[in-house]
Amino acid sequence: MSFIFQDCEIVNNAGLWRPFQRAAFMPRRVAVWATYWLDARRHGRNADGWRRSSLLIHAMNGILVFAIAQDLLPFSAAVMTAGLFLSHPLTTMASCYVAGRSASLSTMVQLLAAIAALHGFFLVALILVGAATWWVKEDSAAGIFLIGIVWLLG
Repeated sequence: MSFIFQDCEIVNNAGLWRPFQRAAFMPRRVAVWATYWLDARRHGRNADGWRRSSLLIHAMNGILVFAIAQDLLPFSAAVMTAGLFLSHPLTTMASCYVAGRSASLSTMVQLLAAIAALHGFFLVALILVGAATWWVKEDSAAGIFLIGIVWLLG
C-alpha cells in the first residue's frame, strides 16, 4: 500500500523541528509531529508501518469509548457503542491516512477528558482539553462544551 493525499508531504517533513518552524509564540501540534517523527524513525517510507500506528491509536480510542459507555450503559450496549465507533466511516477515515492522525489523537485526549469529567475530575479534564487544543489539534477546544455538559448533568 502507498501513501495517499497529504501523506507524502508529512512523511517527507516528519521532524521534531516542524512545530517550531513557524511558531510566533509557542509551537503547535507538537504531539502529532512527535508521532510522525517516531514513525519516520521506525518505519521510514513504509506506509504499512505508519498505518499500523494510526490503527493502534484508533483501537485505543475504541477502548476509551467502551470505558465511557460502560459507565453509562449496560455492558451489551457499551460493546455495541464501541463497535459502532470503531467501524463508523467518520472515525475510520482518520486511520486510513497519515494526515488524519491529528483527529485521532485529538479524539483520544477528548475521550480521556470525558472520563476524567465523568469521575468528577473537572480540572484535569479542562487541562487535558487545553493541552489537546494547543499540542494536538485546534478543534479540541470543543471539548470544553462536553465537560460543561457533564458538569451540568452531574
